Amino acid sequence: MPLRRSSVPVDDQVASPLFIATASIALVLCAQALWLLGDQTAPDLRASLALQLLTLIGFAGWSRRATGSYLNPALLVVTAIYFWHSPFLTGHYFALGSLFDYTGDVFTYGEQYVYATVALVSLAIGLAVIGALVAHLGEPVRAARGAARPTDALPESVGWVAIGATLAVTLAFVAVEGRQSFSADYFSQYTSDVPQTPLYRLYDSSKFLGVVAILLLFRTVRGSRGRVLAGAAVAIVIFANLLFGSRSMPFIYGLALLVAIDRYVRPISLWLLGALGVGASALSFIVDQTRVYGIGLKILDFRSTGASIDLFNIFWNAGSVVKTVLRTMDFTVQTGPMWGTSFLDAIMSLVPTPLWSALGVGSHAFHPSVWLVQNSGDVAFGAGLGYSLVGEAYLNFGMLGCLMFIPIGWFVARQFARANRTSFSFGDIHALNIAVLLSLHMRNDFITYFRTIVWAVLLVEFLRIFYGAKWKAAEPLAPSVAT
Repeated sequence: MPLRRSSVPVDDQVASPLFIATASIALVLCAQALWLLGDQTAPDLRASLALQLLTLIGFAGWSRRATGSYLNPALLVVTAIYFWHSPFLTGHYFALGSLFDYTGDVFTYGEQYVYATVALVSLAIGLAVIGALVAHLGEPVRAARGAARPTDALPESVGWVAIGATLAVTLAFVAVEGRQSFSADYFSQYTSDVPQTPLYRLYDSSKFLGVVAILLLFRTVRGSRGRVLAGAAVAIVIFANLLFGSRSMPFIYGLALLVAIDRYVRPISLWLLGALGVGASALSFIVDQTRVYGIGLKILDFRSTGASIDLFNIFWNAGSVVKTVLRTMDFTVQTGPMWGTSFLDAIMSLVPTPLWSALGVGSHAFHPSVWLVQNSGDVAFGAGLGYSLVGEAYLNFGMLGCLMFIPIGWFVARQFARANRTSFSFGDIHALNIAVLLSLHMRNDFITYFRTIVWAVLLVEFLRIFYGAKWKAAEPLAPSVAT
């Protein structure tokens, strides 16, 4: 199935004034961040926050022109960095509304590190953009043209098996676990001592693989009827997860659905994305308010709250995740940097726990989110703070941790750019899967989603190799020159 490609040649993309302007803004943002570390004044702080937004807008314009999509992986990653760390601080320091006057627990710890935090986030954004731009510099002068290669033509059954497995596990989880969970409220699930069943462990360990299942489904499905059925299957998975009061899973499945439609069906306009964003914000607010009174179908009873729907709640509320970076900077004064320990633990987590036990090695992985709660005196029992990839980069390497966002931006942009010029590569699925996961997990421990990323990459590569080898084995031999 041919993939949609940008109509703009690569040489025009790189040499364009928009490319140069985007690169310049990103470099200015990084320079301003370094300046802010030494000259900590309110005007410089506001300048950095304004430059973050300007860089995001500029990169959105260039990446849309280069890839043909506002939902390209590099832009999703950069947007996630900004979305989870900057909207609240921007609203607070620019006095944009009464919502930002209430800081809650954002500044309970580490308020003295606001300038350093803003500088760190600015560097993460700027360097991710630079990494993505460099990825396009490495592309050929002009994109290759032509139809999809036979090795890339996965059978439609692959997508249906993938989404079927996700749907089966999800519905089984709802049917079995829902009986008990739906009789309680959302937060009691985290404070109860009910043992985890095998079904719960299966669901919990595989649920994020639903993202790659959705991508495979829409990459392989054919015909308008097939796409409608595919959309219905994904909608059922989203609704089933919504019944448990989760905002994360419906968000990540919904974003995967949008990305898959944009990539494999038709482009989604900026106006429609804006409208869907406001709708998602309203839905997030409804779930957040109603799950206190119970889950299951009670999630849909917003009248019980007596509140009014806040259409823009998520845009300022999500930015409060920056408190995890503030606390990380505050607490690491005593502990010092970890020098990659948490990332090494994430890599070691790929080895199954029973194997570690058989070797007589205990598996005590470090979770930064747990460490953060243990050092915070204002967290209620059973509650959590989440975490941040930006904060984890600082926890391990200090301000130098921002350098890790260069390869992240480069990798997703490079994979997607290669897929745009030749459909032989499965780089689009790799890049989109990582970008969608990071869109949510930018506010989580790296160890939480690293295994999912690795499993998804291995699954897609297995399919690529298996069906590629199968096609080559069936290929008729070319006649020899002598004949």
